Amino acid sequence: MKNVLVRAVLAASFLLCLGSSTVALSQDDPKVLEGEAAFEHPSTQVVLKAAEHFRAGKVDAGMALYTASEQADWKKSSEKAELSALRKERAPDPKALAEGIKKGGTLTLYGAEGQLRAPLPNRAMGIAYLALEKGAWRLTGGPMAIENAQEPAKEERFHGDEMRAHPVYALALKYAETLHAKKDDSFMQLATKKAREKWATEPARERSESAAYRRRTIPKKADLAASLKDGGYIVVEDDVRASLVLVSVTQSSPEPGTVSSTSSTLSLGFELEDGEWRLAN
Repeated sequence: MKNVLVRAVLAASFLLCLGSSTVALSQDDPKVLEGEAAFEHPSTQVVLKAAEHFRAGKVDAGMALYTASEQADWKKSSEKAELSALRKERAPDPKALAEGIKKGGTLTLYGAEGQLRAPLPNRAMGIAYLALEKGAWRLTGGPMAIENAQEPAKEERFHGDEMRAHPVYALALKYAETLHAKKDDSFMQLATKKAREKWATEPARERSESAAYRRRTIPKKADLAASLKDGGYIVVEDDVRASLVLVSVTQSSPEPGTVSSTSSTLSLGFELEDGEWRLAN
């Protein structure tokens, strides 16, 4: 649940879903197939079948499309339940993935290895890694949908008075106030319908841990407002997604005559829903 703050933290689940063989691919004379040509390649059909299995919760069937070494690791894993849930959650919709491959997908083949990338709705990107094993294409990672992986068509930044005049600023302060006012999850009433529904399906323990983490990480209303005055801004992408970014710099003098600085970044995500800005997670 810690991805409530920083989108980059998705990298942890990204690696889990991609598998253990996501090493750098050979750069020797890659062959690139695009669109329909990528879709017709036999490796792509393996990816689509795996996506179908994972989305249906048939994780073992999807893992049967992996290389022998990956299958062996899977069978020995002590975290199959957690990883199965993660694979199901992160797997792209097969129909959307197929459409994305046909319209703008790229299959890059490096001899006996390959990487498939395809645009998905809502700026997500589908990705999978493959390898030739005994003459047949097998998965070594993915398929997985990476959120917000495509560059926005439009981006605006708001600083100072413009930031404070933006409705996301007021919503962020209200979120901080609600979050610290009560030891419950009433702050989720400020979130999108999708986020609220997802929250309701999570175990009570995970909700409690998430709420506690938010309270440890997000400043109280007055502190947040003061910090944003010194080092904050709002980024709006395609007029429907926004991030309120707070950059804090701390200086220290570990020894006489020296000064060291460390910076930290807090990012809160928001989405426009029915004409109103809401908390994204």
